[in-house]
Amino acid sequence: MILKSLRLKNFLAHKDTKIEFAKTGITAFIGDNGSGKTSIIEGISFALFGKSSKGNLSDLVHWTAKNAVVELIFEKNGKEYKIYREIKLTGKSVSTTSAVYRNENGVFSLYYQKNINKELPKLIGITPKTFFSSILVKQGDIEGLLNLKPRERAKVFEDILDMSLYQLLSEHYASKRRDLENRLKGIQISTENEKEIKSHIKQLEEEKKVLKEKLNILNKEKEELQKALKINLQIENLKQKLQFLENELNTLNQEIENIENLKQQLTHLEKKAKEYEEKQEILKKLLENKALKQKIENLEENLKKVKKHEEIYNSLKELANNYEEREKSYKNLLNEISKLSKIEGQLNTFEEQLTTLRQELLETKNNALGLAKKLTSIKPIYKTLELNPVLAPTMIRDGKFLIEKYEKKLQEVKEKGTKIKTEIEILEKQLKNISSLKGECPTCYRPIEEHNKQELINEIKTQIDEKNKLREELRQKYRDLEKKIKTEEEILKLLEEFENWFEKHKEADAKIKEIKAKIFALQKEKEKLQDVLKQKEEIQKFLEKNKEKYLKFKEAENLLKNVSRKELEKEIEKLNQSVENIPYEEKTIKEELAKLKPYNEKFFKISQEITKEEKLKQKRQNIQESIEKIRFEISNLEASLPDMEISEEKLINLQNEISFLQSQIGQLEGKLKILNDELSQVIEKLKVIEDINKKIEKYKKLEIVLGAKGIQRIIRENALYELPKMVNFIFSRFGFGFNQIKFSENFDISILANTTEREDRYISIDAISGGQKVALGLALRLALSNFLSSKTDFLILDEPTIHLDQQRREELVSILLNLKNQNFLNQLIVITHDKELEDTADQIYFVENGKVFETR
Repeated sequence: MILKSLRLKNFLAHKDTKIEFAKTGITAFIGDNGSGKTSIIEGISFALFGKSSKGNLSDLVHWTAKNAVVELIFEKNGKEYKIYREIKLTGKSVSTTSAVYRNENGVFSLYYQKNINKELPKLIGITPKTFFSSILVKQGDIEGLLNLKPRERAKVFEDILDMSLYQLLSEHYASKRRDLENRLKGIQISTENEKEIKSHIKQLEEEKKVLKEKLNILNKEKEELQKALKINLQIENLKQKLQFLENELNTLNQEIENIENLKQQLTHLEKKAKEYEEKQEILKKLLENKALKQKIENLEENLKKVKKHEEIYNSLKELANNYEEREKSYKNLLNEISKLSKIEGQLNTFEEQLTTLRQELLETKNNALGLAKKLTSIKPIYKTLELNPVLAPTMIRDGKFLIEKYEKKLQEVKEKGTKIKTEIEILEKQLKNISSLKGECPTCYRPIEEHNKQELINEIKTQIDEKNKLREELRQKYRDLEKKIKTEEEILKLLEEFENWFEKHKEADAKIKEIKAKIFALQKEKEKLQDVLKQKEEIQKFLEKNKEKYLKFKEAENLLKNVSRKELEKEIEKLNQSVENIPYEEKTIKEELAKLKPYNEKFFKISQEITKEEKLKQKRQNIQESIEKIRFEISNLEASLPDMEISEEKLINLQNEISFLQSQIGQLEGKLKILNDELSQVIEKLKVIEDINKKIEKYKKLEIVLGAKGIQRIIRENALYELPKMVNFIFSRFGFGFNQIKFSENFDISILANTTEREDRYISIDAISGGQKVALGLALRLALSNFLSSKTDFLILDEPTIHLDQQRREELVSILLNLKNQNFLNQLIVITHDKELEDTADQIYFVENGKVFETR
C-alpha cells in the first residue's frame, strides 16, 4: 500500500491543505512546534481508521467551521482508491459521513459506504493495532521497545501478538467447562431411577389392557339392551297410535250414518226452499218499482228549477259580462294605486339618504385632505395627493417595496453582526486559553518553547479590536435602517388611511348621483295618481249598484253548468218505461216469506252436511289402511326383540359397572401420564447430559488450543523464530558488523558480536552505540510490521530526532539514507522540526500556521 495524496479541509489547524506524497523515497514535513505538522498524521490515521488521539471528534473541526473533510488517496495492488470522511457539527451533536471510492478509467466511483471501519482494514491489509504499534512511530519512540525491561517488553509483545487475548479466552472456556461439569453432576443424580419407571409403566399398561377388554364386553351388552328398550318404546308408541285411529274410525262411521238419515228429509224441504226463492224475486221487483217512481218525482222537481234559472240567466247575461269587465279594471286600478301610494314614502327616504350622503361626502374629503397635509409635512412629494388622489395606490406599492428593501438590508446587517459577535467570542475564548497556557501550543498541544506567547496574545487582541469596531459600525447602520423603516411604515399607514377615505368619498359621490336619478323617476310616477283615483270612483259606484243581480246570474250559471234540461227530460221518460205492473202487494209477500224462511234455512243446512259424505268416506278408508299398517309394524318389531331380560333397571346396573371400569382405567392412565412425564424428563435430561458432555469436550479442546501450550505457544515460537530473522536481515543492511540478533523466551534481545574467541559471544543491546540502537529500533519496528501484516510499503516517523543530541541526529539521517538507498522501504513519511533531515528527503513540505508549502 502506497499513500498518494491527502487533503485536509477545516481539520485541526488546516483550513484547506492538499499534499502529494512521494511515491518512493522520503516525504518530509518540516515546521516549528504548533505549526500543524502532527495534524497531518492525525488526518492519515482518521482517514484510515476513523479514530483520533485528540479524543472527541468535535475537537478535530477547525474552530471557525462547522464541518471538517479528510480525503486520502492510496494505491493497493495496482488499483487506486480514495477514502472520504466528513465530520459535521449541528449544535451539540456530532455526525460523520464516510465512503470509499475506486478509480475506474480515471473517474472515482463509489466502492462501498457501509461498515467502513470494519471493511477498510481488509482492503488495506493493515489493522489499527499494526498501524499504531509498528507503522506509526511516535515522538521519541524509535528506541522505545529497546529501552524496556525484558519483562515489560515481553508484555508489550504479548499484547501486540494478541497472546493475552488468547489467554483470556482460554480461561473463559475453562470457567465454562467447570460450570458445565458441576451442572452435569446434579443432572446425573436425577436420572438414576429410569429402569424402575419403565418397569412400573409396563405393569400398569397390562392392567389397563385387562380392564379395557372387560369394558368392551359390557359396552356391547349395553348397546344390545339399549336397542331392545328402544324397540319396546316404538311398540308402545305404535299401540297408542293404533288405539287413537280405532277411536277416530268409530266416530267417522257414526257421522256417515247420520248423513244417510238427513238425506230422507231433503225431498220435502226442497219444495219449500224453491217457493221461498220465487217469493224473494217478486219482492225484489216490487222494491225496484217503488224506487223508480220516487226517482221520477225528484227529477221532475229538478226540471222545474232548471226552467226558472234559464229565464234568470238569459235576462241578466249582458249585465253580468259588463260587471265582470269593470270588476277586473277595478282590481288593476287598486294595484296601481297601492304602488303609487308607496312613492311618497320612497321619496322621503331618498331625501333623507341624500342629506346624509352629502355630509359624508364633505367629511371624507376633509379627512383625506388632512392626511395629505400630514404626509406633505413628512415628504413634500405627497403634496400632489391634494390635486391627484388617484396616485395613492402607486405610492403605497412604492412604499412597501422600499420597506422590503430596508428590511432585507437590516437582516443582512444583523447576520453580519451575529457572525462577528461569534468570531469575537471565539477569539476571546482563544485569548483566555492562550493566557492560561503553560508551555503548550493551542493548535497541536505540543511544547512551545520557541513561541512568543505575548505576540500571539497581541495578534488576537488586534483582531478583536478590529471586529469590535466593525461591529459598532454595523450597530449604527442597523439603527439607521430601523429609523428609516419606522418612517416608511408611518407613511405607509397614512397612505393607506388616505386611500381608504378617498375610496369612501368616491362611493358617497356615486350614491348621491344614483339617488337623484331615482327621485326624478318617482316624481314622474306620482303625477299619474290623480287620474287613477277618478276612474276608481266611477267603477266602484257601478259595482255596488249591480252586485245583487250579478250574484243571481252566477247562481243560475253554476246550476246550468251542472244540470242539462234535455238530459233530465230524457231520463224521466226512460224511467217511466222501466216501471212494471206487478199484481202483488208488498206486505203480503213479506208475510209469506217469513213463514217459508225456517224451511229454507233447514234445507241449506242439510245440503251442506250431505256434501261432507265423500270426504268422510275417503278419510275412513285412509284410517283403515293406517290401522293395518301399524298392526304389521308391531308384529315385526315384537319378532325382532332379543331373547334377554329387558328392563331399565338392568341398563342402570350395566352403566354403573361401565362407569366403575372407566374410573379405574382413568386412574391407571393418570398414573401412566405421571410416569411417562417423569420418563420424558429423564430422557430429556439424558439428552442434556449428552449435549453437556459434547460442550465439555469442545471447551476442553478450546481451553487447550487457546492456552499457553496451544496457539499461544505457536505464536510465541513463530515470533521468536521469525522476528530475529527479520530484524537481523534489516539490521545487517546498515553494515554495523554484527552477525546475529537473538531473542530469549522472555523477548530479551542480545547481539552476536565479532570476537577472536572460539565461542560465540552475545552482548546486551545496552552495550551498542546510540546510532546502532536507533537502527536496531527501526529494524525492530519494520520487522514487527512485516510480521503482523504483508510487506509494509510505508512507515511514518513523528519527530524522530526529538530528545536526540547532534551525533544521534546525524546517525539517524545516515540510517534513513541507508533505508532509502537500499530500497528496503518504498515510502517513508517523516514529521520533524529539524531541518537537518532535508538532505535525506525526496519531497519536502514546510508547515506554518496550518498551511503547507512544497519546496521540492
